[in-house]
Amino acid sequence: MPLADFLGWSSQDWTDTFGLLIVFGVGLPILIQGLLFVAAAQARGEKADDAKHSGRWGRREDDAG
Repeated sequence: MPLADFLGWSSQDWTDTFGLLIVFGVGLPILIQGLLFVAAAQARGEKADDAKHSGRWGRREDDAG
């Protein structure tokens, strides 16, 4: 590989670099995005549950005025 010869990198150096690019460039963003989607779904469910029970122990938002 001409670029490897130019940089003086061995095959293991290229393998390590490619692996780090996959982990930090693809793996972590996918993991973070998945966690954000889970958190958003959880928050949406909590909000719906709160809205369902809002009149039981307190005033509803539409009765506040």
